[in-house]
Amino acid sequence: GYPVRVFEQAQRLEAAGAGIQLSPNATRILRQLGVLDKLLPATVRPEAVVLKEAATLRELARVPLGQAAETRWQAPYLVAHRADLQSALMARVSQIPDIHLTTGARVSSAATGPHGITATAEIDGKTIKAEGFLLIGADGVWSSVRALVDSAKRAALPRN
Repeated sequence: GYPVRVFEQAQRLEAAGAGIQLSPNATRILRQLGVLDKLLPATVRPEAVVLKEAATLRELARVPLGQAAETRWQAPYLVAHRADLQSALMARVSQIPDIHLTTGARVSSAATGPHGITATAEIDGKTIKAEGFLLIGADGVWSSVRALVDSAKRAALPRN
């Protein structure tokens, strides 16, 4: 593996949030990362998503999930609380010595150079620079990291 630095803007990670749906694409990756087994006890595996007419509750459409989804995509469709996913991810991170999590860190700039990318982060009033081969912004729909690395603020890269 590669050494990884994670800069989290929150001062501390808290059990907050709501229920989230984890598609088979997500659970397949969680399995590969060694997280899924830690998360499974806290999940629900719905048998289907059902669309009903509000007035009569007549079923309009049904998307089978449960075993059907697992058979089709070789990974389960699950529902979990965000805090449970966060706990499972943190449990896995704590087992990998090459992953370093820093809370209270805000990435303020990023620049590419001959040796990769340098990210500048503000931590407790101090400025640090971290160099690496890759910068991933996982800071949501209003991503400030995306704005640093892509002035057009595109969410997808063009295919050539």
